[in-house]
Amino acid sequence: MRVSIPMMHDTMFANGTHKGQIMGIPPTGKRVNVTEMRFFRIANCKLPERWGESDMLGLMQQLGIIPAQQKS
Repeated sequence: MRVSIPMMHDTMFANGTHKGQIMGIPPTGKRVNVTEMRFFRIANCKLPERWGESDMLGLMQQLGIIPAQQKS
């Protein structure tokens, strides 16, 4: 039986310490957690397309560049 799955996605979680410059922001030494959604298009058993979106707002909030939302 052959199954067709034209699109797939996964979620990646990464964590680490901000030790180097990122997007012009000097190292803060803070520990951060980043989530990324990745999407893949499958055609003829190959991956002709893939793309992803990282939670940059969450990263900037963890680095203290953008204030985190206040819980009410």
